[in-house]
Amino acid sequence: MTVDARQVGAREVSAPRDVSHFAGLRLDAADVDTGALPPRLPGPASEGIMTSLEAVTGVLEERAVALGARIVHDLLRTADGTTHVFRATSGLAHRYDLGGDQRVVGFTAPDFRFRDGTHLGDLLREGQGVAVDLTAAQSLRETTAGWQGRVRHAPGPVADDLGLGALLIRPDGVVAWAEDPDPDPEAFRRAATRWFGAPTA
Repeated sequence: MTVDARQVGAREVSAPRDVSHFAGLRLDAADVDTGALPPRLPGPASEGIMTSLEAVTGVLEERAVALGARIVHDLLRTADGTTHVFRATSGLAHRYDLGGDQRVVGFTAPDFRFRDGTHLGDLLREGQGVAVDLTAAQSLRETTAGWQGRVRHAPGPVADDLGLGALLIRPDGVVAWAEDPDPDPEAFRRAATRWFGAPTA
């Protein structure tokens, strides 16, 4: 008896899958480098392949760039995202190694808002250092006088003093020195001399 293989479970061979489209983009077979195809797919087996690794990589790269741009766009539409990107690209998150134990030293100072509505940024426009004196007795007023014309005394209070008593801000806005609520005038003198030269008096 003759057995027809088509009647005993042989599967019908489907037509080759159309790969002329990938990730929603049309691929042109004329752009395929058949010489770059794997050698284990010789002859007729390679005829239905209409793309190459390079073409696929190019498509994926374009899609990755578009996706990255969309993620950044959505990120910048949020307050937290905008703040993060601004800090990362403006240098505000960078800390210079200036010595000292206070965590704020070396960072760009917050834009303190003083009682009269003045901001620290306003005071820095004159190109001088700023001694932010947050002590109740304004204990650095007389000490700062030795650097008149180089360091400006700015008494508090401020909206958020970070639990500090005094800070010395360089003209570029970086905190050069800071101390707790009871600052040592001698420590201030050393810091001011380091950054602004010897006092005049």
